[in-house]
Amino acid sequence: MQNTRYILRFTRKCNLKRASFASAVLVSVYAVSAQVRQLPAFSGADGAARFASGGRGGIVYHVTKLNSAIDDPERNKPGTLLYGLTQLSGPRTIVFDVAGVFHFGKMDTTNWTSGGNAWDAASRQSISGNNITIAGQTAPGPVVIMGGSLKPSGSNIIIRHITIAPGYGMRGFWEPDMGTNPPTPGTLPTSYTMDAMDISGQTIMIDHVDAFFATDETISCNENARNLTVQHCICALAQNYNQHSYGHLLGAGTDYKVCFVRNLDAHIRGRLPRIGSEVGLGPLNDFRNNVFYNWLGTAGYSGSSQPSKNNFIHNFYLAGPGGDSDWDSTEAGGTGIFSGLHVCICVRESEGH
Repeated sequence: MQNTRYILRFTRKCNLKRASFASAVLVSVYAVSAQVRQLPAFSGADGAARFASGGRGGIVYHVTKLNSAIDDPERNKPGTLLYGLTQLSGPRTIVFDVAGVFHFGKMDTTNWTSGGNAWDAASRQSISGNNITIAGQTAPGPVVIMGGSLKPSGSNIIIRHITIAPGYGMRGFWEPDMGTNPPTPGTLPTSYTMDAMDISGQTIMIDHVDAFFATDETISCNENARNLTVQHCICALAQNYNQHSYGHLLGAGTDYKVCFVRNLDAHIRGRLPRIGSEVGLGPLNDFRNNVFYNWLGTAGYSGSSQPSKNNFIHNFYLAGPGGDSDWDSTEAGGTGIFSGLHVCICVRESEGH
């Protein structure tokens, strides 16, 4: 502001040509200054979404209720998490005055028919708004989304310090007093498989998010996702329903940036990761300093004839007791995955350790 006042005083003493020149200089200085002073999402933000601003500059919304179940008439009322996600507009930061379990998937048996999946779609919560921060670190204890999943599809979204545990939806968290025994996992429809987080938005920062008990991938993105960072996350204990306890299906579009940094994946069948896009020339994937432990079969691979461009640097693979193969590095069809020097360290856990 001192520079601004100085230039304005200067222009009052000059002719119009000099004033125009001074104004042009002022605009240029501030344009350069805005670029130099671009703020990170938070201290330690990395990767393609490191400059996401989320709800910065908007309202602060307080979550004061745990109501979130599909059959709960209070689930979309003020004070609930879903109200903050779906009923508000404009930039907003969601903070938590309460901690505990948000049951996304619980639902009465009268609303479920064999072979149907309407309940399945309802327990997948889309985040379609823009400029949103979910600040789980503000809660007095853990914030756990259980029996459902999140689908960030908007833009400029920051999600931090929460746990997502889809499990078998409401079947996995049944209340005995409901009177009717739930179907067993074996009778669930094939379409039941559910990611913990399925991302299709742009400029999405995922930080310190734990994804457990998914029945499909844990954290994935489709061809519309771009400028995505997943960092400091734990993805583990996938449920092998329908032989689909996988890690990451990454299929972003041409030159869309996807960054995985300093994450831990453990006790997951495979797709650590599975890369390659069905559209265009493939994304720019950046994998750095991740740890992968105890997969089953093949740890990671690319889709057949699906291109991608990859940095794969300083990742650590430890084949645990559940695994039946060591690491193998291959290239095919012009897609290089896990190739080059110092891309990873892979060891097998010793018997008895």
